[in-house]
Amino acid sequence: ERELAAPADEYGPPGGTALLGFLDGLPVGCAGLRPLAPPQVAPPQVAPPQVAPSQVAELKRMYVRPEARRRGLGRELAAAAIASARRLGYSRVRLDTLAEMKEAAQVYRSLGFVEIPPYRHNPLATARFYELELSGSVEAGVPAGVPAGTEAGTEAGTEAGTEAGGGGS
Repeated sequence: ERELAAPADEYGPPGGTALLGFLDGLPVGCAGLRPLAPPQVAPPQVAPPQVAPSQVAELKRMYVRPEARRRGLGRELAAAAIASARRLGYSRVRLDTLAEMKEAAQVYRSLGFVEIPPYRHNPLATARFYELELSGSVEAGVPAGVPAGTEAGTEAGTEAGTEAGGGGS
């Protein structure tokens, strides 16, 4: 898949960000933010309200290794991605996940994401789609309840400035 073969093309500047989460100095999590391509919804699905694709970012590749879960790192990665989206000028962030990933959906909802109709094709029957409207966000684009400074990069948190393709933020 092209996305994984050339991550800097998908998640690099000027419109993307790649984030790493660390625990005890070791990378244990990641998240990617990229511009959303024009909607790719297969009929007969209904697309969500139309927003210019250039204003919408997509949160992808959220992952935390099993041994690092239940420590808030996934939430910190998502919050850092949201802050990056705000800083990059996006008005919304969308993502897809699976219904079986109940903890992930809970984190997304706690950050202000709401479930929406599919905005792209996903061949998995249990795929769920979410969107966050950034204009209602506070604290530099991070929704209420998310600690400020999640981009700062702590030993138990995320490391900002790891944008794909080199270069910091």
